[in-house]
Amino acid sequence: MKPVTDFTAFFPFWGGLSEAQQKTIRDCCRVEHYKKESLICESAAGGKGLLLVQKGALRVYIVSREGRELNLYRVEQGDVCVLSGSGLMEEIDVDVLVEAMVDTEAVVVSAADLRPLMDDNGDLALFLYKKTALRFNCVMQILQKVMFDRIDQRIARFLLEESRHRGQNCVLSTHDAIACEIGSAREVVSKTLKHMAQNGILRIQHGKIDILEVEALRRIAEGQA
Repeated sequence: MKPVTDFTAFFPFWGGLSEAQQKTIRDCCRVEHYKKESLICESAAGGKGLLLVQKGALRVYIVSREGRELNLYRVEQGDVCVLSGSGLMEEIDVDVLVEAMVDTEAVVVSAADLRPLMDDNGDLALFLYKKTALRFNCVMQILQKVMFDRIDQRIARFLLEESRHRGQNCVLSTHDAIACEIGSAREVVSKTLKHMAQNGILRIQHGKIDILEVEALRRIAEGQA
């Protein structure tokens, strides 16, 4: 299905493209719908193209040989997923997977058709490289936390960030999902959450975690406890 898309919402340089370049992008894209938790693409298998998220959200992650997952970053509604476009930038060679976090609608722009436009339009190339640099900055922050922060700090930060996002002092998540977010094992996450619950900081229910002591959790996140 051909999209009816306001490309200016995704590409700030859209007005600087020629009519022919705008037509090329319109002609080489399509709208796709993904169910929650469906695997959209693997960069090692050739990728899919540039993904413009119109509704929903994506997660970009890696998987170890043992099958352990680590979430690298999210792509929210109104944003662009660059690493799904394997071959779009020859200098970048990483194996990532992209999955729909919720039911998602995205415009897919063919990497093969977009690559020649990057050579002809510096604004497009600069935009995509900046997006990629921003994502790699997120990845470096994740790796820094995994390597140097205590497990309770990482869990506390995740819970605080998710509760802010929801606007409530609760998080709807499983222990497995938290483990993927912070780069740990489910057993370690469960043990740490149980300890926090015993100290009266959290109340743990099936698929839900209530934050009872926000300040205590914040002190843990900041390494003060």
